[in-house]
Amino acid sequence: METAILQVSPGTGEDTVRLICSSFEEKLGRKIDFRVTEKKELIGGFIAKIDGTTYDSSVSSRLSRMKIHLLKK
Repeated sequence: METAILQVSPGTGEDTVRLICSSFEEKLGRKIDFRVTEKKELIGGFIAKIDGTTYDSSVSSRLSRMKIHLLKK
């Protein structure tokens, strides 16, 4: 079983963490052993590091993508 890192915002519930983990396992088609940590800099969302790939679904990264999208128009 592979070990991965999941960083979540403080106060993220256990049910939410389980949902995130199971979603990655389903997407990647294998069991993954997540080491879950809280990252106080995250105001919401998560960052997962699996197989050298970073999946950034944090609020700050979403806002950055939205800003880029809005400035293109």
